[in-house]
Amino acid sequence: MKMLWFTLAMVVLLATASIISTTVILAGGEDTKPSSIDKLAPKVAAILDLDESVVDAAIKQARQELWDEAVQAKLALYESKLSDLVENGDLTQAHADEKLETIQAKLQYDADVKSGTISKEEAIQAKVAAFEKKLDALVAKGELTQEDADQKLAWLLKKMDPKTKSS
Repeated sequence: MKMLWFTLAMVVLLATASIISTTVILAGGEDTKPSSIDKLAPKVAAILDLDESVVDAAIKQARQELWDEAVQAKLALYESKLSDLVENGDLTQAHADEKLETIQAKLQYDADVKSGTISKEEAIQAKVAAFEKKLDALVAKGELTQEDADQKLAWLLKKMDPKTKSS
């Protein structure tokens, strides 16, 4: 039973680390040069002989709708996988609900960063705080020592520090 909890804790740790890493990588640096996306609305407006602001708004709306559809599809996939794990007895419903909540929070962070509601740094800080909370819960349950939790957190923070990243 301890091995199952350890495995589950490691899976959660690796998933959280990969989520944070992916967010940091995808967020990338801010470019001051206009991208080809920024040049799209004026080109389409000129081709269709429409007002640029109308075309720009339509492109932004379409982009947001596509993003929302992709998020919903991802969420449905995760729900299905978690449901299968619960049905097979590999995961309790409580753990599945907890994992789904984590996934929803991650998707919400991504949406908030994409929309500009919060900065990339704020999203990363929130994810680190959520990870610390999970580690604290594992320590409180006796499934992880405080020393192990501190090491895992230090590893994650080091991994997220751009100064320590190698090419």
